[in-house]
Amino acid sequence: MQLSNWAFQYPPIRDVWTKTVPRDTNILLTHDPPKWHFDANSPGNHYLSKDIRRVKPSLVCFGHIHGGYG
Repeated sequence: MQLSNWAFQYPPIRDVWTKTVPRDTNILLTHDPPKWHFDANSPGNHYLSKDIRRVKPSLVCFGHIHGGYG
């Protein structure tokens, strides 16, 4: 089921990250940024931030939020 026609396809309040990143992850690649990491006005994902802190991968690479440019 498609929720919308934008890149993330789920409402921002929906938690799709908690305990989804495997503990042995060394490199994590995501489309949206974690909250408070290079996201103007902090629209990044809070749940992603929490899972990154839980797993502590060596490297996290992420895209951007179009409304947070500049």
